[in-house]
Amino acid sequence: MSSIESSTQAKQPVPYLAIIFAFIVTEAVMIASAFAWVFIYSITIETGGDQAFYEAYAQDASPVVAVIMAFPMFYAMGYFMRRYGARARQAAIAVLAANLVLDAVVVSTMAVDLSYNLIMSVVAAALKTAGTWYGSRSAL
Repeated sequence: MSSIESSTQAKQPVPYLAIIFAFIVTEAVMIASAFAWVFIYSITIETGGDQAFYEAYAQDASPVVAVIMAFPMFYAMGYFMRRYGARARQAAIAVLAANLVLDAVVVSTMAVDLSYNLIMSVVAAALKTAGTWYGSRSAL
């Protein structure tokens, strides 16, 4: 990194509010996607099930939704962070790190098949990381 880049980066403030906003939005969209997936499943594919059936299905389907939504959601978040110039990648990685910590806490406290959820979480984490990296890449 040249001295010009480092001095420019040092002068730009860290976009704390944008990091918090992006974290909340990414979590909300991921959760809403899982709800939408189960809702669509319940009204189109497997109608007439009781609440326990759909809750069990949601436990199995949520990791799949996380894998499907990981790259596009975090690419969009990284793309949003581009507006913060030299701090864009650091801000996007901060959002990613907070999300991965929350995912690790959630997966470790679940009382379902841990091996399945762990594998799906690792795949989703890799896709989230790739999405974040490529989404914020032109900010450098």
